[in-house]
Amino acid sequence: MRTDNIGGGFGPKFTLRLEAMASICASKVGRPVRIELRREEIFAMAAKHSATVTITTGANVYGRLIACPQD
Repeated sequence: MRTDNIGGGFGPKFTLRLEAMASICASKVGRPVRIELRREEIFAMAAKHSATVTITTGANVYGRLIACPQD
C-alpha cells in the first residue's frame, strides 16, 4: 500500500503519542519499527487548540502604524 508521505512531524505540531507507541512496539519485537499513517489519520492526530487573540493598533490616513500598545 503506497501512502505518499511528505515527511515527519517537525516542531511542536506533532504529539508524542506515536513516538511512545513506536518505542513500545520496538521493545516488544526487538527490532526497529515504523508507524505510517494515512492522510486522514495524520489530521486526526493533530492537537491544535483554539485561541482568541485581540490586537489593538492605530494607523494614520496613510496606513502608517502609529500606535501599538504593549500590555
